[in-house]
Amino acid sequence: MPDNAPNSGIVAIRRALHDVSDLMELDDDQAAVEPVTLTEAHRKVTWTWGAYWNGCFEKLAGVLPEGIEQLRATVHASHDPNTATANELLARMYWVTGCTLVHLGHGDPAVLAIRQALDAASEVADRLDEDRKDYETNFGPSQIVMQRTDIRISTDQSPEALTEARQMRSGGTGLAAVSPARHALDKATALSQLGRHDEALQLLLAAESIGGEEWMRYQTLMKQVIDELLIHDKGSPSRSLARRVGVRA
Repeated sequence: MPDNAPNSGIVAIRRALHDVSDLMELDDDQAAVEPVTLTEAHRKVTWTWGAYWNGCFEKLAGVLPEGIEQLRATVHASHDPNTATANELLARMYWVTGCTLVHLGHGDPAVLAIRQALDAASEVADRLDEDRKDYETNFGPSQIVMQRTDIRISTDQSPEALTEARQMRSGGTGLAAVSPARHALDKATALSQLGRHDEALQLLLAAESIGGEEWMRYQTLMKQVIDELLIHDKGSPSRSLARRVGVRA
């Protein structure tokens, strides 16, 4: 995949994510990106998610930069009652960009894309009455809280992570699949870092119950938290959990 041409591949995605056009005056011969209709924006988002689930990551790297810029222009040009829909579509475009970058091994811009997806989604999440699943991905207030909590954990902001987690609606019942397990693991991590080890252990056990044996096997963060707990508590529950996930007690 080209990674050195300014108008293609990862370089172009990075440029789109670091848009500074609002801070610059364009010359007369520089054409600003034109917005698209909401119908066209929806078509683009549907196509990109279809390409993602079919594993067409290199093709996505070629079309995502333009898609991001067009949908961002659409948001800037929108007015009520279309603003919420435009922001939702932009959030989904950022989201598929982040997921694609993860698969291509570019973690830093992936985090930036997810942050921007959350910012755009926050503009509309409060207007959603319930969590939804579109394009085989969760969307809505619960998913936004989960991802914001996860970002706080990844940046070692434990108190802020717990503050974010308290915004979760209905105990996270709007999350699907193993997402509740991941959210419980994030909260356990924050609690452990704050010295609240008993509470952290209970959440780890909850995550194990939700996620299952196969999910647990790949959770490096879980093993790190268990290592920390064993320093402070070598009781039976901690040791039993350690054995189940392959951590030496």
